[in-house]
Amino acid sequence: MYQNVGCIRANTMKFLPNFFKKAQLSKIFICFPDPHFKARKHKARIVSTTLNSEYAYALRPGGILYTITDVEDLYLWMVQHLEAHPAFERIFGTYDYHAIFDGSAINLVDDCYILSIVSWEVL
Repeated sequence: MYQNVGCIRANTMKFLPNFFKKAQLSKIFICFPDPHFKARKHKARIVSTTLNSEYAYALRPGGILYTITDVEDLYLWMVQHLEAHPAFERIFGTYDYHAIFDGSAINLVDDCYILSIVSWEVL
């Protein structure tokens, strides 16, 4: 199905702009990032005001940033920071965290996994 897929393991905070041109990517996946629990380490989280701008730069219009975590505090942090960024619009899906509580979620497999999935579209 996909013919042009790659995976880069690198320090995004330092090197993302070196790898991609403007609007080059259609998808970015942030899977189980380090939650950096201590408040003084929150600046090291890879979903932040500064890095969100870099993700928006690399994603094409309509591109999607996928995030997943098994840490509820980090999930809430990512939602807060991505909702605050003007380039991203949240995409609500079947497995969205809030859908569990309003009763609209179906096909629940695992609550931790379901709590974690959030997708964002670049405007």
